[in-house]
Amino acid sequence: VKSGTAHTAYLNGVSDITATGAAPTTTRLDVMNDQWVEPLNGRMCAVKIYDAALTQDEIKNEMRSYRPKRTANLYGWWPMLSAGDGAVDYSGNGRDWTVGGTLTTEDGPSVSWK
Repeated sequence: VKSGTAHTAYLNGVSDITATGAAPTTTRLDVMNDQWVEPLNGRMCAVKIYDAALTQDEIKNEMRSYRPKRTANLYGWWPMLSAGDGAVDYSGNGRDWTVGGTLTTEDGPSVSWK
């Protein structure tokens, strides 16, 4: 979450890293924009990016759902449905990604579509 010059990264719905000032150029975070870039070693069921700072409760509400529950200020939504579909923006905003590698899929934990 970026609000002004304050940055907070949440892991499993809990504040994990905070920083103030310009976004760091090196970090262990993987943020899907031009601010912080590090490889992700993990799994994602969906990526949702907002043009607003969400509260911790809003983040927890979004955490276990493919489909965005909050649609206000939704910049893009990538539900990672399959390797061939992982770069498609389903928000209707047309912000498809360019893939620079190989996307793979595997079964993960159960996540609600709602």
